[in-house]
Amino acid sequence: MKLLYFGAEWCASCKALKPTVEREIPATGYEFKYVDMDSDEGAYMADDFGIRSLPTLILVDEQGNEVKRAVGNTAWKEIQ
Repeated sequence: MKLLYFGAEWCASCKALKPTVEREIPATGYEFKYVDMDSDEGAYMADDFGIRSLPTLILVDEQGNEVKRAVGNTAWKEIQ
């Protein structure tokens, strides 16, 4: 499983949540990918995943199918 974290440097909620996710992710065994919405890759992936709010965490399976989605500063609690 892979955890995609959609965030941005200008987003206060993203800045608050990112350290928690980075600290806790090793215990889950998920592969972690931070997608910066300020980058070209971020804009492309945001369209693919229908991102409308930040931060957004999406858990995807090995085939790239979305398993679970959580939005906002409490997203980590919802997606573990």
